[in-house]
Amino acid sequence: MTLPARTQPNVPTTRMRSLAFGAAILALAARLPFIGSPGYTEDLAQFVAWAEISREGSRIAPPGGLPMVYAERPGGSGRSWSNYPPGYLIVLRGLATIHDSIAPEPERLSLDLIRRIRSGADDSGVRRAMWIFKGPAVIADAVIAALLLLWVSRRLDERSAVVTGVVYALAPPIIWDSAAWGQVESVFILPLLLAIEMGSRGRVEAMAFWASTAFMVKAQAAMMAPLALLLAWQYAGTDGRRWARVALAAIVPAAAIALPFLSQSDGLWRAYAGAAEYYPFTHLNGFSAWFLTSPILSPQLETMASSYSRDTLPLFGGMSARVIGGALLMGSWIVVGVRLLRGRCGGGVLQWAVAVLPISFFAFSTQMHERYIVPAVAMWLWAFSNDRRWWLGFGVILLVSTLNLLWVWPGTGDGEWVAFWRSVLHRNWLTLAPGQWCASAITFLAFLMLVIGPNDRRRAQVALDVTRSERDTAVAP
Repeated sequence: MTLPARTQPNVPTTRMRSLAFGAAILALAARLPFIGSPGYTEDLAQFVAWAEISREGSRIAPPGGLPMVYAERPGGSGRSWSNYPPGYLIVLRGLATIHDSIAPEPERLSLDLIRRIRSGADDSGVRRAMWIFKGPAVIADAVIAALLLLWVSRRLDERSAVVTGVVYALAPPIIWDSAAWGQVESVFILPLLLAIEMGSRGRVEAMAFWASTAFMVKAQAAMMAPLALLLAWQYAGTDGRRWARVALAAIVPAAAIALPFLSQSDGLWRAYAGAAEYYPFTHLNGFSAWFLTSPILSPQLETMASSYSRDTLPLFGGMSARVIGGALLMGSWIVVGVRLLRGRCGGGVLQWAVAVLPISFFAFSTQMHERYIVPAVAMWLWAFSNDRRWWLGFGVILLVSTLNLLWVWPGTGDGEWVAFWRSVLHRNWLTLAPGQWCASAITFLAFLMLVIGPNDRRRAQVALDVTRSERDTAVAP
């Protein structure tokens, strides 16, 4: 994956901005048929419940208020109402205000509305809630499609830029995750992409700000930590004052987002430090390498304790899957770090790192949900290169992520669409579960990319000159 021989990055023209706006509209239009649907009812009911708790006068966790989302549940379980990082809980607090300002008084956030969502009801109150609570991810999708088009247009030609924006706008796993399922990966992918783009231009203070914001929305943003640290090192070097600015840029959004929750700091701490103990299994239906060691034909979310292998049990040489997975992930980070340092974080090696880090995280770590491969779609499109290797790798990621999401949740009810996907995906393919084939493909891709590394070093060096030009502009007095 390389950049063409250019001496300066392009500046997006009025035409490119119009095309970017068109990509955003296309993304919204592609999601409209799904937004009002019930979605994955358990997840959406949880989001609505957390939003209800976050406002004053909550009936679930009186007296309510944003910090109460991290309060312990009754019964002495030691678990908070929410295990999500605080960034998205603040979004939910805003959605609670929007919802109750629009909905008639009998349809405002309530235990009854949550029960109706959980049961898959299809009435005006549920549809209104779906439009509002799926909204942030859907809007983020539209913004990402536009930004990807603009960013790629700076490095490549117009056709490549349009392909990137359109592919993201219409990518099935992205549409299914945000508009149909109702999940929120896109809400943290947006600031994470902003961090990567700013870092690639040498604007490491802006990179730190957006990377910190992404981490406060979803802890999975940490998968790009090696890239952020080495970009900061590349452009800040031994400049202590610039490192101080980078640190301050990271601390400010983290502190601002965490501040409302300080009265429930124990719950805030558990959202991060206790995450590994929340679902201590080798996989959470994600087609990672660990799916190969404990395959199942269909998701067993109701019987997780008896159906899923724990990642804390001795596996090889007395080491647990969690330890082995952590070692593999750290090994991949070391490989990426060494190559970034050798390439001075420029051009082809930067694109390669952006592409390989999310799939290494997904393939090697334990406790992978099916949704944790979704960010790889966006990262690969940021690293777009119109060559065969890129398209083959992207095709694998797009196919695996689509099948993984549909394998877990093909939709609500028992209609023809749902019945078709269950009949196709919840059975063996040539004596192996579909997840085993997909896990093999994604794991092989991760290993192959780590072993081979960035391609076409000569063109990568030319691209490095472009990146240095941007860096010099960024740091010029």
